[in-house]
Amino acid sequence: MFIKMQDTKPAFKLFRRIPCVVRRVRDATQPANNPACLPKGFDILRCSPLLCNEPKFFCMRHFPCFLFILLPFFVSAGPDDSLRATDILHRMEVMNSKHQLVRYSGIRTIISHGMDDSLHSASSTVWIETRRQDPYFGARFHLRGNDGKEDLDYYYDGQRAYEYRHKSRGLLVVDPSGFANNENNPAKARTALRALDMVFTDTALFRKYMSRGPAITVVEEDANYRLTFVYPDTKELKWKKWMVVSIADLQVKELGSVTDFNGSVQSNIFRVSSVRVNSPGDLDSIYLREPAGVYTKTENLRPATAKPGDRVDLSGKMTADFSFPSLQGNMEKLSAYRGKYVLIDFWESWCGYCIQAIPKKDSLYRELRGKGLVILGVTTENRNQVRNLAERNSISYPTLLADESVTTVYKVTARPTYVLVGPDGRIIKNGEGNLDEMITELRKRL
Repeated sequence: MFIKMQDTKPAFKLFRRIPCVVRRVRDATQPANNPACLPKGFDILRCSPLLCNEPKFFCMRHFPCFLFILLPFFVSAGPDDSLRATDILHRMEVMNSKHQLVRYSGIRTIISHGMDDSLHSASSTVWIETRRQDPYFGARFHLRGNDGKEDLDYYYDGQRAYEYRHKSRGLLVVDPSGFANNENNPAKARTALRALDMVFTDTALFRKYMSRGPAITVVEEDANYRLTFVYPDTKELKWKKWMVVSIADLQVKELGSVTDFNGSVQSNIFRVSSVRVNSPGDLDSIYLREPAGVYTKTENLRPATAKPGDRVDLSGKMTADFSFPSLQGNMEKLSAYRGKYVLIDFWESWCGYCIQAIPKKDSLYRELRGKGLVILGVTTENRNQVRNLAERNSISYPTLLADESVTTVYKVTARPTYVLVGPDGRIIKNGEGNLDEMITELRKRL
């Protein structure tokens, strides 16, 4: 309630009447004066003076109305947390826009609840040089650390990403162009990058955290702000994120999230330290320095021949036959399953969406395999890269170790890609990430 200065006289009249109101409340609660009030208790539906049987007294039924009138004078609402979060995020964006060089250290811990060997920890030191025009990372960077298995260096020079693994002496080269520019792009989704975060150079923090309409809380604790964002549930996903930033300089201390994807719960906590901004000496650490010749094996991730974003409809076409070994050592041939429905799942271990969908696919396979469903997981990675992951997730359907020729034939430009094949060998439906559509189609037919 807002009162203009020239309209204050009615308010003062109301305040002058408060003692009278209190006295009438006291008198009205005496049974001798108004026996109808207390025995009947409060009746909010009859709180209007027009409905009161005793108009000359202040009946207790009136009290909620008077309380409603008086509360705005005595109670002031606390600060709106969404406004506080908006202010903090915008101030961080302004600060980040001035960051040209950033160096920080961090430890990221990922816990997949309910799975064996679920704890994954990656530590790193990161050097970042901002390049706002870069479409993939908005920067060049060098990440040096350990992903829980071995030491590694990961460089991105603006054109290619280079992942050097010290123990296995392996070099992986990724050209991000040609792949869809999303989180499944292998240049972004590699395990090494779990220790990377662009929070110190990101100038779109507000959009990143607020675009899905979260419920927000902001609390102050130990000289820090803790901002918590709880996003609306979807059919498959429950999601909460938080950040801890210093009140004094708005430097990030911790980032975290908890996701529940169809009952598969994962916690992700990233703690940051040793932040240094715009120190010219850090520029030297960004340049690629690893001698490629000392590595015993080199792998290149090349895009398929189809252009990124192409959605080639293969419906109605006959499948091209293929035969590849499975993780179990058996040769699996597509044509051997003629007469059954086959769901071909193109996936890779670096694809987060692929991993999250495993429980749903496995449940579908167990439910419908007796009715004629076959699921074939197809990956172009080697046995060692996928074996542990398949064992941890107890994948019950065959996983095939293929080569890139099959991704070219089936126009695979992103992961996951699904191809549903009918009993006659013709493709019913294909697409990227559309597992729910495939499940709906299968339930209609089986």
